[in-house]
Amino acid sequence: MNIALIGTSPIMLLLASKLSNKNNVTIFENSKNYGGAWAYTKLGDQFIPAQTNMIIPKDREEQRKVNKINNYMFNNYGVNVFKVKNFSLIQPYKPKTIFIYELLKLYKVIEKLNVTIIKKKINSFYIKKNKVFLNKNKFDKIYLPYFSSIKNVRVNNKKFFLNHNSFKSKHLILLLKNQSVKNMKKYYIEKYDKVFDRMLFTRKKKLSYIIARIKKNYKNKIFMKLAYDTKLKIIKKKNNIIYKKYAYYVNNSRDTLQINKLNELNKYKQIEVVNTTQFVKSFLKLKLL
Repeated sequence: MNIALIGTSPIMLLLASKLSNKNNVTIFENSKNYGGAWAYTKLGDQFIPAQTNMIIPKDREEQRKVNKINNYMFNNYGVNVFKVKNFSLIQPYKPKTIFIYELLKLYKVIEKLNVTIIKKKINSFYIKKNKVFLNKNKFDKIYLPYFSSIKNVRVNNKKFFLNHNSFKSKHLILLLKNQSVKNMKKYYIEKYDKVFDRMLFTRKKKLSYIIARIKKNYKNKIFMKLAYDTKLKIIKKKNNIIYKKYAYYVNNSRDTLQINKLNELNKYKQIEVVNTTQFVKSFLKLKLL
């Protein structure tokens, strides 16, 4: 079969890898980087995550299976898994530990598979005579993630309008001098303070860095204002910082009603909607284990 997928988020790439064993798979991605919200950016001579995404079990079932998922990611894609034991979450369930995935390894593996990646934004497609027509190409089936930029779909003479919400996230990324953080342990904090709503501190080889998502009211503020208003003391001294940069990402989100509307498309055999709400839950739904 000729199969199309929208987006290169980790879940969609894992699905592409699975499908490519017996099918011709084409992925459409509107960004220059792989990973969607899990993309990487270059800091010095190293690539590090551009955002604060973590692998976080949401309940006991996910907690029981997350170690098997970790082993699967390492054994099949060489993805290194790093534990973070110091964390603060706003979700009700409190897992024993959470994880950072080195997903750059996954992206490199995908490039070697029988998968075609086309860098083009897709807003719509249509189905006619049981075939999917997309970007002047014809497919037998298409897989749609929950949070794609697809706005409308036409199936024969019926048109579906798929509303979604878009917002641009902004992350501050700081490379720090090791002597300034020698006593600090890896940590991840949600709802950090009035400046940053999520923050990750970790180390990679000889690098120590912070990734912090900036709250809406501070997105247009200069760095000096961020440093002055945050409770994060380490960034208040310029001598602690080797390098800083900002990373931006346009998030396409859907609320429950919008997702329900999207899921209506599952009644057509040429379309499959993929739950990409949260990594562990989505991974389990793919039944890779």
